[in-house]
Amino acid sequence: MRTIHSSPDFAALKVILLLLAILATVAGVLLLFGARPLAVLAPADLHLLPVLGVGLLMVLGIAELGFGYLMYLASRDPIRYVGVIDTIIFFLFAGALFDLYVAFALHALLGSLGWFGAGVRLVLAIILTALRPRGVSAVTPWEGRS
Repeated sequence: MRTIHSSPDFAALKVILLLLAILATVAGVLLLFGARPLAVLAPADLHLLPVLGVGLLMVLGIAELGFGYLMYLASRDPIRYVGVIDTIIFFLFAGALFDLYVAFALHALLGSLGWFGAGVRLVLAIILTALRPRGVSAVTPWEGRS
């Protein structure tokens, strides 16, 4: 049976993933518990929209807490959780492309904020891609059994 141990040369990747995990956890808690006060600020003409918006923000908060937990696990052992790192890289690239779409196609009022968010996501995705463990495939539970 083959065992894979995380090596200390992934220290920068571990720190970045831990910081992203902390950021995702804080964002998830804010989305989960801060959605209802934001709904109070909605106009009275929108009767059903604040209720749906609160539910959607709370679901996104739960998903963000899940991503924070996965990033924490990946920060502890990047070689074992290389699939999680690949997923984070994909979501960063997709989020940057979505920000650019919003800035171009929808002519968003806060275009500079969209450009900044896209730039930050692209830089993070490139850094994680460069630091990603190479030559490692997903470890299957049945590996090494006869």
